[in-house]
Amino acid sequence: MRITKAYREAVIAAVRKDMPETSGAKLNAEIEKDVLNWAVSKLPEKVREIYDDKRLRPFLRFESHRLTLDKEGAEKFTLWINAPMIDRNSHHRGIESVMAKSDLDRLQKKVTAFFEVKAKVDDAIGTLEAMLAGCSSYKALKAILPAELLKYAPEPDSEKKNLPATRQVINSLTAAGWPA
Repeated sequence: MRITKAYREAVIAAVRKDMPETSGAKLNAEIEKDVLNWAVSKLPEKVREIYDDKRLRPFLRFESHRLTLDKEGAEKFTLWINAPMIDRNSHHRGIESVMAKSDLDRLQKKVTAFFEVKAKVDDAIGTLEAMLAGCSSYKALKAILPAELLKYAPEPDSEKKNLPATRQVINSLTAAGWPA
């Protein structure tokens, strides 16, 4: 049975699901939470009391602050964070201009660790993609793929005549009143 590009992509997607998250969404949320907590901790006591009261919080002035972590030898990381105004010019210069070096170093370590994992995952996926690209049939794929990865590559159903996308189009046409 010949394997298609869609089949290869499905195998890659299945393997990727079991690997560490590398989209950056989790990292962005984590850093945003850290910076927001830091910004709130720098607010004057009376303003922090307003922030802590969820009914009054909307009356505080929030601004978009740019955070750029650009350590030499590391990948540049920029994130925009909506946080209370803590310094009149921090949104122009970047919030990193008013953060302590120890706080920035802690954030940089998280970013660096993320990019190290991302590089390893991307490299491993690239190797797997190259391996799969060299296979045109399921028999060849089964012969070359390590046993641990065979669970991600089920035998293609030879009786299946319609691709899932085609079946979805037929289902939506039928639901709209098209006579099947």
